Amino acid sequence: MTAILSKKVNRPIIHKYTPDQYFADLRTFGQMIINDRCEENTFEITDDNRELYTNIFYWLTYNDKCQWSLNKGLYFFGSKGVGKSIALLIIKWILYKYTSIHVEFIQTKFMIDKITEHGLDYYNKRPVIFDDIAKEQMTVKIFGREIQPFPDMINKRYEHGALTLMTSNFKNDTIESKYGSVIFDRLISLCNFVKITGGSFRK
Repeated sequence: MTAILSKKVNRPIIHKYTPDQYFADLRTFGQMIINDRCEENTFEITDDNRELYTNIFYWLTYNDKCQWSLNKGLYFFGSKGVGKSIALLIIKWILYKYTSIHVEFIQTKFMIDKITEHGLDYYNKRPVIFDDIAKEQMTVKIFGREIQPFPDMINKRYEHGALTLMTSNFKNDTIESKYGSVIFDRLISLCNFVKITGGSFRK
């Protein structure tokens, strides 16, 4: 099994990855994530999420059967508990297993702590999962400079074509209203907007 970093789309692609390997990884990493959260659920592929995880396989392997653009990241939005964050964390671990590429995971409510620790430029090009966008503080002062953390990150990541993965519970009009049309357009350029439906997996 080999992996390359595509110069065209600035994202890793997994080659010679079979569906059997993928679904075994889904079960392993899905359950690991649930256990890390100290939840009692069992990770399952259901009628509600089967299409989602099939498309994730096609996206990971750059297969044109995918219903999404293969040249973009992913933005999963929908109600609480439908499995948005777990799906992106599974992608994170699969990419690390087969490409050794580390995808940063940022819960946006802790974004200021991350920027204070590493600086804003640290995140210009790195693959990042932004979990729960639109819940972060909009404007802050860091080292005496006023910034808008998420919009400033997106502007830089747009310039570099950085792999961007995101989740949110909010509708698109709320996201556009919070960040403005310019940032919203850049999010559309960077990511496939995928609505996750179905019932909550939380018990």
